[in-house]
Amino acid sequence: MMPELLTPLDVAKRLKVVVKTVYEYIAQREFPNVIRISGQYRIPETDVAKLEQRSRVFDGDPGVPAPPRRRVISRGV
Repeated sequence: MMPELLTPLDVAKRLKVVVKTVYEYIAQREFPNVIRISGQYRIPETDVAKLEQRSRVFDGDPGVPAPPRRRVISRGV
């Protein structure tokens, strides 16, 4: 079964970013299975889901805020 193919506009709406950002993701190969049909990009839904999973800032309940990140300061020696 073939995964659903999304347009860059569909992906932008799903990720809540501007379409230009989706094109930057395509250029950076964040979506490894992008298809180009007659000059139009189509992105498999599975690639978008994998990007969402990789981009998660926290695990668990989305209603619970993520713990603050520790800041590491190194001194050049």
